[in-house]
Amino acid sequence: MIYLHGGPGGDIDTSVSFLGPPFLKAAGNREVVFSDQRGSGRSADGLDCQVPPSLTQGDDWVSEQASPSAAFNRYRQCHAQLIQAGTDLKAYSSAQITGDVDRLRQALGTEQVNLYGVSYGTRVAQEGMRRFPTHVRSVVLDSPVVAGWEGPSVPAFSRTLRNAFALCRVDAGCQTTYGDLQSQLPAFLKRLDQQPPKFRSSIRVPANSTP
Repeated sequence: MIYLHGGPGGDIDTSVSFLGPPFLKAAGNREVVFSDQRGSGRSADGLDCQVPPSLTQGDDWVSEQASPSAAFNRYRQCHAQLIQAGTDLKAYSSAQITGDVDRLRQALGTEQVNLYGVSYGTRVAQEGMRRFPTHVRSVVLDSPVVAGWEGPSVPAFSRTLRNAFALCRVDAGCQTTYGDLQSQLPAFLKRLDQQPPKFRSSIRVPANSTP
């Protein structure tokens, strides 16, 4: 089984940290292969970008949700830097990543693989089914992304938040229970940064069960 992480821009180190018993159960007695997709995690060599600090700071992240164009402009700056550095961004497409997955299959010396995709990884899995149907035995689409979708994630998430805020404003029960959600969001996120919540899980992973 080849695990395809989300993103684009996720990484295996982060993904493995939250995989638990459900995933182990899904894997059964199969070997699970983890790899960073090109351009992500440990496969991101050569993609260094001088991202403005505001892009990674919580307060500005909140403002970006209110103004997606601000975030888009910052990403454009990063894009321009990479182009100026001579980076071939066409080498970091879903098609290229899917080809890498099949080359990984070949390197493993197996005729068929099972693909487990999460979020953006489901798009890679779908492309794998289309391009290499005889080499894909089965596929798990966890939180699927529709093939061909090109929507930018930041504006899409911002739009979802605005819709939720608008629905709450016209719902008497929501207004009574939660008040003005939009005005509370910045303070709420800052509080989470300063005092991250702690959870205790009752789930126990067997010591001899590792992906």
